[in-house]
Amino acid sequence: MPEPLVSIIIPSVRPDELEACLNSIDEYTEGLDYEVLTITTFNIKNHLNTIRVIEDKPEGTYRAVALGYNIARGEYIVHIPDDARATPFWLDNMLDFMKPHDNEI
Repeated sequence: MPEPLVSIIIPSVRPDELEACLNSIDEYTEGLDYEVLTITTFNIKNHLNTIRVIEDKPEGTYRAVALGYNIARGEYIVHIPDDARATPFWLDNMLDFMKPHDNEI
């Protein structure tokens, strides 16, 4: 399986917020090779490119992000909260900004 360009890490303890976030990512992230790593204690519906990372019990946002980071396969890694909503070209705009600075970061 080829590595994705972007890994999106989303820790969540709120099923409704995570569902809305994932729906917005599905809607507004087209044409890019990406994976979404959700760090949750609950089941989620099937979404495009989404992998559920199971947490037995919540141990905080920083631990969840670190867990996602450790298994992320993307060249770029983005962390967003579950109450964030993707908008048109959200990830394209981030990549357009980051790519010219690859050797500086």
